[in-house]
Amino acid sequence: MSLFTVTISPSPLAQKPTSESLFLSHRSELIESAISEITLEDFARRVGQEGHSYLACNHNGSKFCNNSAINFCFISLDFEPKNESISPFEVLEILKNEGLDATFIYATFGDKNVGNDPLKQVLRFRVVIALDRITELPEIGGVEGFKGIFVNVFEPLFPTMDRNCKDPARFFYGGKSLIYENYDYRLNVDFLLYKSAMFHSFGSANFKKQKKELIARHSIKYAEQPTIKKTKIRWSEEDWMFARSEWPLLDDFFSGRGKLFHDSLY
Repeated sequence: MSLFTVTISPSPLAQKPTSESLFLSHRSELIESAISEITLEDFARRVGQEGHSYLACNHNGSKFCNNSAINFCFISLDFEPKNESISPFEVLEILKNEGLDATFIYATFGDKNVGNDPLKQVLRFRVVIALDRITELPEIGGVEGFKGIFVNVFEPLFPTMDRNCKDPARFFYGGKSLIYENYDYRLNVDFLLYKSAMFHSFGSANFKKQKKELIARHSIKYAEQPTIKKTKIRWSEEDWMFARSEWPLLDDFFSGRGKLFHDSLY
């Protein structure tokens, strides 16, 4: 049975702290907690049902901040209604349409809609996606690489998700109800890093220098795009029909069915 490496609070909560002193006390307890090795099912139960908090990454050092993060083995996506709401059911549909899934989803403390069909009724929830191995921050380009995973892979899929999820020093409250469980699902880290590196939008010159090394380290083929002289090409309707029949990706793109994780891209 594989173990999940996490930093989780010893004490559960029944709701978010109602005062600054309670918040600071709980935060300190969580930050000072030792890294634990538990099963994924136990982690989901303690967080999603019992109300334990957890850190987005494991940390090392006396000063708790983004730069003290050392590794992580899951991705957490936070949803709550603001200008536009989305249900867990809709999130799962989007993930599965991209060839992905969630490992578990739980309703957070602020939700009041858990009923007979929580996947469609709950509006405040957290999606947890387990990775197939623990991932060290240096191997993905540090803090910037961690943020890039969210900016380039998940935020385009979910424009309404909480953008603060990408901070390595983020901590997440637990919840009151598990509403989706698929503990067999693990997202392949190499696949995730490949997609993030290919679409990385951060302007850091340091990260750009690391991009080739990052891709090469994960055995991913990469080549600089050649400079192409712009030339006008006139295609007939028959030419376009033939091209779309030969390349499904092109047809999906023009039909509005383009997928971020399309089979022909990797």
